Amino acid sequence: MLDSPTFKVVVTQRPDGWQASVADLPHVDVVERALAPLLLAIRRAIGHACGLPAAHHDTIAIEFRFDTGDPALDAEAATVRAHRALFATLPDRGTVLARRYRAAGLSGPDIAELLDLSPQRVSQMAPRSTHTRADADLTREEVPHGLA
Repeated sequence: MLDSPTFKVVVTQRPDGWQASVADLPHVDVVERALAPLLLAIRRAIGHACGLPAAHHDTIAIEFRFDTGDPALDAEAATVRAHRALFATLPDRGTVLARRYRAAGLSGPDIAELLDLSPQRVSQMAPRSTHTRADADLTREEVPHGLA
């Protein structure tokens, strides 16, 4: 299966609200008074331009760049968004690692220390009785992107 393209969208604050433009779709521009409706509208506009049914608009990959007129503030906000996206994958990554450690023979308390989790959380993520040596052989491809 081919990966869907990621659309690069520049969102600019204007005196009367916000404007979004899509780099790869030059005729797709949206203007709204508030940011939340703008983000929804640009997703719909991209979907329409690509001929996607409305039910698939939520699956469109979009990389936003925000321009509020303060480049330093925008850069900090971009860093926070990037970190939040990375942190959102940590529960999956933690489960994969806990299972690999468990399959490799480590104890729950040792795994907890290695991953900075409680032993109870390790027991939930990687119960002792359900993991085999094969779990230790999980590949990097099974780890969420950017965390391998």
